[in-house]
Amino acid sequence: MSSELFSQDRPLWRGMSRAMDVIILAFMWTITSLPVVTLGASSTAVYYVVLKMARNEEGYLWKGYWKAFKENFKQATILWLVLLALGVFFAGDIYYYYMQENVLASGIQALFMGMLLLVLIVLIYLFPIISRFSNTTGKLFTMALFLPFKHFGWTIALVALFLLFAFLGWYILPFGVLAYGVYAYASAYIFVRIFKPYETAIKKQRGDYEEEEE
Repeated sequence: MSSELFSQDRPLWRGMSRAMDVIILAFMWTITSLPVVTLGASSTAVYYVVLKMARNEEGYLWKGYWKAFKENFKQATILWLVLLALGVFFAGDIYYYYMQENVLASGIQALFMGMLLLVLIVLIYLFPIISRFSNTTGKLFTMALFLPFKHFGWTIALVALFLLFAFLGWYILPFGVLAYGVYAYASAYIFVRIFKPYETAIKKQRGDYEEEEE
């Protein structure tokens, strides 16, 4: 009876194993993101692994993480630094116009808040896109701008999920180390659904797509 309980085929064991993998990923992301400049590459590496998890395709966690980290480092770092600079710029403008305390300033402040939200949405989509699709830096960025509006309902869910985990990570300090890894794993199931039609279209273009048997 006890041997069956701890069998690797049991849902309980698989769930515990998956939870441990997510915790390890979260710690790896935290450590490799500490220089800040590497945050784009580490976030892309996390999504490379969790998207495979969501498809039940996972292999070696450590090997897969570092493979994605190194292969996507240049593109992920360039785009991350561009968006970070934009985010800092818009946040500074929001603070500046907040201090003006007049109607015109409030309107301009609202505009910059909208731009900052757009930067956040692009960041939410960007790292999963880089981890899953091979293309030029410009085209990957274009995808990160286009897909949120194409899948607006899912975008609302992703933003809400991100803000929830950001809130929990900020106010529950021990959870802060795990927050992004757990968020990435939870959001991976949404991105699997979003990416599926595009992945199918790419496979058809390459001629390696097989129609499902009826």
